[in-house]
Amino acid sequence: EGDISEDGDYLPMCGNGTDAFLYRLSTDTTGPSYRQPGLNAVYVTPDNNLLMTGTFGIRMVRPRTHSLAPVVDRFGHMDVGRDTDGAEIIVWLDDTTNTVTKVRLGDLQITHLLTLSWKIAVHVCLPYPGLDKMPVDYGIISCFAPTDTDNEDVLYADSILKVPLDGSGIDTIAHHQSDASTYEGQPHAVASGSQFLFDSRENGQNVVY
Repeated sequence: EGDISEDGDYLPMCGNGTDAFLYRLSTDTTGPSYRQPGLNAVYVTPDNNLLMTGTFGIRMVRPRTHSLAPVVDRFGHMDVGRDTDGAEIIVWLDDTTNTVTKVRLGDLQITHLLTLSWKIAVHVCLPYPGLDKMPVDYGIISCFAPTDTDNEDVLYADSILKVPLDGSGIDTIAHHQSDASTYEGQPHAVASGSQFLFDSRENGQNVVY
């Protein structure tokens, strides 16, 4: 599920449903494999560390030292990126409170960014720094109601949100008006610089904006 690494050289991969590792493109080699029963998804962090999510929560491996450390004891929709000071972070949906939460991977400091109605589910995008390598100070949260189509009065329903990483406020970028009853209809907004890309399935047809 995780993206290619920030430097374009690593892919997070898994085998047999339990073994996670990093594949290095430039050398066509694999790093050490780490077995985690209950594995759900794998990610590579900006500094090329390996994140594993599953029934055990979220854990991080630093391949250079082979150290394995817990991050949180549960998992949800998330993305990895950098904080405004360059530190590695995840932004994820804590499904015990339906709160979009930032966790700094170095010191595990937590910042609550946005609490949503229980009718709302999300996808999360943390944009990579651009060619100028300037840190990105926001995440993109794609909100949708997977089962309830009568959600006009629910705050942030059918919204694409720009959420500052310091928790200072929320900007609504667009209303996607998508039929999210299927996975294909769920909005998956991504961002690069000042441009935002998202999909909509209004009236049963997929359209990208």
